[in-house]
Amino acid sequence: MFRSPSHLRPSCSSNRAGLRRAFSLIELMVVIVIIGILAGFLLPGVMGAKQAAQVTAVVTEMKNIEKAIQDFKLKYGIEPPSKIVLFEEGSHWSATPAVPSNHNWTAADATRSRSYLRQIWPQFDFTGAADRDINGDGDSTDILELQGAECLTFFLGGVCSTNVVDNTGTVRTAPVDANHSTPSAGDAVDYWEPRGFSVNPTNPFARGGSRVGPFMEITRLVNLDDDNGTADPDGMPEWLDSIPGQTKPFIYASAYEGKGYRAADLPVGIGSTFISVYTKPSGTPYSENTFQLISPGFDGEYGTGGVYDNTLPVGRETERDNITSFKTGRLE
Repeated sequence: MFRSPSHLRPSCSSNRAGLRRAFSLIELMVVIVIIGILAGFLLPGVMGAKQAAQVTAVVTEMKNIEKAIQDFKLKYGIEPPSKIVLFEEGSHWSATPAVPSNHNWTAADATRSRSYLRQIWPQFDFTGAADRDINGDGDSTDILELQGAECLTFFLGGVCSTNVVDNTGTVRTAPVDANHSTPSAGDAVDYWEPRGFSVNPTNPFARGGSRVGPFMEITRLVNLDDDNGTADPDGMPEWLDSIPGQTKPFIYASAYEGKGYRAADLPVGIGSTFISVYTKPSGTPYSENTFQLISPGFDGEYGTGGVYDNTLPVGRETERDNITSFKTGRLE
């Protein structure tokens, strides 16, 4: 009998193996569902780890700020105030001008500011002979009211260069406008680079020459003035934390080395509702002898502040992601 060669005969086992190598539609759908379920379990963990890393970065930056404040105090004898009024016209130091309608400082603030400057720079020239362009906008007529994050930038960074980087990356040498208002889409962008203070004891705000500081690297500076420069017209930048897309600056509030926090130092005009530094249920502020640093967290909202006892009451949920210098991590 003729027998065909075995290698020419189809192999049932190989056919079965070939069939098993292919997935049916039902099997593919099951695999997809399982992958989706696993992704659903894993994604929150991945996102949580990412947010935890971003919180750690903010906490680390706060530690660096604390170190810079200590270095400032070692150099100048006091911690930076969290509100100060600066006059570019020298004569205003001896004859306090009227408070502009869009400012919130008082004559007492001006007197207090002079005292701070005298402590930091004992030889500061208040004689009225020197006009200064402190904010670098090309004139010496401004009244600068600095609060919170602006004070951090100013005292730890010094006066800033105010070059303009246009949309082609070209550096120009003049500000966009006198108010340094927030540019609209397509406009040039103001660029601040902290340059420290002059070693000249009578005019530390002079530009050029030998410098003191900056006391740390300061990045992510923005000016949150409105387009008309009416909400915050000083033309000085605020300091944002490192959370991607952050829109609100650090709150910096000084306890003036135990003399007490001042509500007038807290931010206004930038959508802020924060009305009190954080206190214990007893009413004693946290960090009562130093300062509080507060990041608005991922939602870009400060909340109102006030009593914090490791929990936040109903109505203050926006503060749960706030990051502070007195508590490692978020308030939660």
